[in-house]
Order: sequence, then structure tokens, then C-alpha cells
Amino acid sequence: MNSGVCRHWYNCLPAPRQRLSRWLQQHAPLSWLASPHPGLGFSSRTRPFLQATNSPVLPALMHLLQQEEQSPSGTLPDAQQLCHAPPANPLVSRLVHYALHQQLTRADQLNLRMADIDWPEAVKSSSHLFSPCSRWLAILSQPLPEAPRFLRLYGWEQGVWQQQILAPDSPEHVVICRFRATPPDTLIVAHSLDVLAWRRVPGTRDWHGSAVWSVPGSHTVRTIRSLDTMDNGDLVILACEEQAGPKVLIQFLLHSQSDKGWTPVATATYTGLALCWISQEQSCQLAVSESSRSAGHDHFINQVHVWHKVRTADNQETWENQTTVLSCHDASIQELACSPGGHYLVGLLSNDSICLWQRDAQQQLVQQLTLPGYRLPTQEYFYQLAPFNRDGTQLAVPCSLRHFQLFYRDDNNHWQYGQQLQAPALADEPVDDMLKDIMLSSSGRTLVRVTLCHLDIWHRDPAGHWEHLLQRIRKANAAFFSTACFMEPGELVCTTAQDPEPSLWIHGPDSRGQLVRKACMTVEAPISGPLAVTRDGLSLLLSTAADPPTLLQLEPPEGKATSSQAQPVQTPASEPAPEPEPRQHCCRLL
Repeated sequence: MNSGVCRHWYNCLPAPRQRLSRWLQQHAPLSWLASPHPGLGFSSRTRPFLQATNSPVLPALMHLLQQEEQSPSGTLPDAQQLCHAPPANPLVSRLVHYALHQQLTRADQLNLRMADIDWPEAVKSSSHLFSPCSRWLAILSQPLPEAPRFLRLYGWEQGVWQQQILAPDSPEHVVICRFRATPPDTLIVAHSLDVLAWRRVPGTRDWHGSAVWSVPGSHTVRTIRSLDTMDNGDLVILACEEQAGPKVLIQFLLHSQSDKGWTPVATATYTGLALCWISQEQSCQLAVSESSRSAGHDHFINQVHVWHKVRTADNQETWENQTTVLSCHDASIQELACSPGGHYLVGLLSNDSICLWQRDAQQQLVQQLTLPGYRLPTQEYFYQLAPFNRDGTQLAVPCSLRHFQLFYRDDNNHWQYGQQLQAPALADEPVDDMLKDIMLSSSGRTLVRVTLCHLDIWHRDPAGHWEHLLQRIRKANAAFFSTACFMEPGELVCTTAQDPEPSLWIHGPDSRGQLVRKACMTVEAPISGPLAVTRDGLSLLLSTAADPPTLLQLEPPEGKATSSQAQPVQTPASEPAPEPEPRQHCCRLL
């Protein structure tokens, strides 16, 4: 009888995949939301790393992938690379991210090695982009007088970056390039007036290009200004028209699952005294603000159009928008920032005040907060200075060069004032210092400020108290500015500064939640911006306008460096030992 009861009890339990999904919902870090596709490059990138670190999660992960391959729904091309796992089963991707996060958190020290890349010595790079699966890298060169800016594409194969073959390789100037996870192994490239898609031939280094969309001849467009690739595969293209006042043309293209092509479904044109837009790719939304002066009155009419995907009455998919006329009449909206889920918008107004709006079920914006005007010493886009954490429950807003106000969303979805942070003052504070970037980690526990002269890190301990833990001061006449980026798995933060020697530091939380330094090495070039790291956190790009791209690869710690207590990190001989540590795409058109 007991065996019958036990069997009945077991049969009443949820299926193993269902139990695993519930467990990950409780234990997976919020940083997974920032990089939801690490499983796409599992075979070539994350599996070797997890095998070398003897990850306890690997057996469960391999079993889950084996089930996915044997499932009738798991018959997608290029199965040997297991590239289909996250789109078909987000559970795989979340488990891969959890395994990486666990190993990087437990590691006392991290090792970095140079990763080879074939790049012409005489050519300088201008920008780069890693793919969501972390297997592909696109690098744009600086344009030369005798040649347009060209594109080079690389793929991660057996520990090196191998150059890919683009056919036909267009000689036209490249403006923007974007990778997509849906469909996988696809690169979208915008030239001046045309958009092309390159897709990889499975099992080869060959990428074939095909036309996606061209600006209609009826429009007097200068160039494509923005190209947004949504997580559902749709494309949103913004182009600037040639006329006296600001005007943008927006084209929405629907992705077809059957032929992997795109079909234009909606077009919009906006004009106004000030136009700005912000996209949110994971929630598949675009917000456009349009400001104009009221006739005969000395006030502004501010409208925000929220575009999203819908299904029509005849069961066809398209894009449509809902418009909100905002109550701020004495100023126009100058810039926008968006929360990761697209539920909240933050706007910078022409009177320097800041507004926070919530998007309701009808896509209308409801005002939540209004902050007084702050004249910030910066030339950067506003979305770089008003970051949310990954679940949209925290927001950091700069009040000045040194002061930051934190906000948090309570259980009733109301925003409240939190702690105000202040960077330490220096005796020789430069008068011409400017704010370059503010970064908030996925969990909201680490805040990074980057200026022309300083780099600061704050960390919130497990008890909820914020503490200023690190300041790197740029040496006078340094070869490069200080830079930083987050490596999402493990919530690592990478910084480069010349103080006094140019060096790269990697900090991250240990198993107790204390922020410690896990790597340090001398470098010749800085981190190439906030997007300098792959989604899986294993590759890092260093470059400047004067230096060729240099790639570093994160490797498993030597020996058994996975204890729960961090040890001091070896510093370069030329660097004094530090004190012990206690521990969107957006555009505007004006």
C-alpha cells in the first residue's frame, strides 16, 4: 500500500521540466533578462567553459538539450551547433546563464588571454557589434578618403575569431549593422538608402546577402538614421528626409517565419519642433515623441506615440500606435529613455526637468514622477544617463556631476525616492569634467559612473546599504579615457583607466554578495564602450580610434579557484597595491 501511495504522490508532481522552470524563476539571476540567448552558442562557447570548471549544472543542461534534440518540435537546421535551443526553449537559455553566473560568482580569480583576429594593420576600426549568440562579431572600419567604410565579419571557431565571407560584398558605405537572434545567424545591414540581410550557409563561413528594403523614390531621404531589430524578428527603420524642418520616415517590416523574409506592413511620418525616439527590442516597442507650439499660445503640445505589434480582425499581424497627449505645456520633450520591459518612459524636457511615465494596458502614458531641472555637464544621449535595472524596479537619475538620486518601485507599482549617492570630491577637481555614462547592473546592486576624468563604482551590500567602493582617476595626458562595461553573467564590471599605468580591472560579487576584484592586467587600449563584451560574458573587445581591435577571452580559473571566499588579486609590478576592498537604442532629431 505504501508503494502505491508513493507512486500516486510522484505522479501528482509537476513534470521535471516544469519543476526546473519554477526553480529557475526563483533562483536565476536578473541578469538573464539582459542576455536571454546564451544557449545559442552553447556548443562552441559556453560548454567548453562549463566543462573546464566542472559545473554541477552541466549534466542537467546536457540532459535537457538531449531531450530538445529528440523532441519532434526540435527539428531545426544546424542542430550540431544547438543554435535552436533558446528560441525553441527559453528554459535552456536560462539554465546556461545560471550555470555561467554560478561559476563566475564562485571564482576567486579570472584569467584572460589574447584571442587572435585577422585585422589589417593600417585600417582603424570605428564601431563593432557582437551577436546575441556571442558567436559572431561585426567590425566597421573608419571611412577613408579613397574608400567607404567597410564591414568585416568574424566567427568564433575553436578558440579564434575566423573571418567570414560576405557574398556579394557591397562596396557601398555601411551605416548601421544589427544581428538578430530571430532568425539566427542573420546580420542586417543598412547602407545610405538600402537595407540588406546576410545569412550564413549552415556549416560554412559563407554569408549570402539579399535585399530587404529600400527607401521609396517618392521620399527625399538623406540617409537611414536608425535600424532596430526586434526580438520577434520584425524590423523598424527610421530615415531622415531632406527638408527645412525635422522630419522622419518610419517603416515597420513584419518577419515571416516561413520564408525568413520581411514584409512592409506600416509606415509613419513625423514632423515637429523636436523629435526623438527610443526602441525596446525585447518588448518589441517603439516610442516617438513629437512636440509643437500651440497656435496663438505660448505653450507646447507634446505627444508620445507608442508603436507595438497587434493582430487585426482578419487575423493578420501588423504594427499600430497609441498616442498620448501629455500635460507638460511649458516645455518640449527633448530626449527619451525606456525601461527594459517597455512599461516606463523617462523624458528630459527643454526646461531641464525630468518626467517618468507608466504605460497602461491601453498603451497610454500616466505620469508617475516629475523631477526639478538639472543642468547636467554632458554631451551624451539621455538614455545613457538614466538607467533602469533589468526588471524595471529601480532607476538612477543624475542630479549633478557628483550626485545621483535613486528611485524604486514599491509593491503597489508606485515610484518612491530612494538613497542619494555622492561621489568623493577631489582637491584638484577639473572644471571641464563631463558626465559620459551611468550604468546600473541587472540586479540594481552595482552603479557605475564614468566621466572624462573619473570612474566610480558603488555597490549595495546584502543588507541594502550603498557604499562607494572604487574610484579610478584618469592620469593627466593619458592615452585614453576611462571606460567601463558590465559582463552580465556573474554581474561582473570591467573598467579600464590609466592610473597611472593603463590597466583592466574586473570586479564582481562573491558568494556572500560582496564586491571583490577578480582580475587585473595591463593593457594598451581601453574597453570599447558599454557593448564591448559578448552576451555570454566570455569575450571582451579593446580598441580606440588609433589602435586596432584587440580581443580578450575569459578562461576558467587555474586549479580549483572556486571557493566561496575571494583572495587578493595579483597586481602589476608597476602599480601600487590598492587598499583592501570591504566588500537602448535611442536617437534625437532637433
